[in-house]
Amino acid sequence: MNVLFVCTGNTCRSPMAEVIFKHLIKKNKLKNISCSSAGVSARNGDKASLNAIKVCKEWDLDLTSHKSKNVFDLPLQNYDLFAVMNYTHLEILKSLGISQDKIIVLGDSIGDPFGENLDVYRKCRGEINKALKNLIKDLAQNEN
Repeated sequence: MNVLFVCTGNTCRSPMAEVIFKHLIKKNKLKNISCSSAGVSARNGDKASLNAIKVCKEWDLDLTSHKSKNVFDLPLQNYDLFAVMNYTHLEILKSLGISQDKIIVLGDSIGDPFGENLDVYRKCRGEINKALKNLIKDLAQNEN
């Protein structure tokens, strides 16, 4: 299964989701699951935001090599599941021909921390982590 995490700029939420999800995949010893991230308004090649890097580092997760990607530049047919941060992202993917049954909204919408302080980023990281733990449970059940 190939999962794409989608947010707006691909510098905060979706990169955090990607790095947390990779950690959870490894921790739960799940096989045949990969992931990446992109943004609906991303500029290709931007680094993750400094505060996203900092709050991930607090959990020993490294975002320093992240480079943003725009969802419109990706071969979307290569993804089995799209995990988006809000309903606007869902509608954009649907407008690109992605079937709604391949799209999930994480945590019933995760707010954008861009430009906010570390506490807002930590709250966002926690919401993403909680949603991803639930997703991992679902994927683990389907794997067995």
